[in-house]
Amino acid sequence: MILLLLSINISELHKNNTDGIPVHMDEYVSVTGVVTANFSTNATYEYTKVFVQDETGGIYVYSPSYHGINRGDSVRIYGRVSQWKGITEI
Repeated sequence: MILLLLSINISELHKNNTDGIPVHMDEYVSVTGVVTANFSTNATYEYTKVFVQDETGGIYVYSPSYHGINRGDSVRIYGRVSQWKGITEI
């Protein structure tokens, strides 16, 4: 299987169709930015929840495994665009 990644600015991920669904929903993307908030506060560090920003905007990133990402880290995130409770995330 070949996985095609779309390298994209974060602001592009917040564009929705007329039904309020991200136009890039379920696409695999790559974004580069800086971690500006880390919500991975679980004492067992079972997951990663961070907010990543580039010069165009910010996006919430969730992973069911812990990756040791910290606030201030420059990162390249690879993942699938999804939506949770109306919030676009990777």
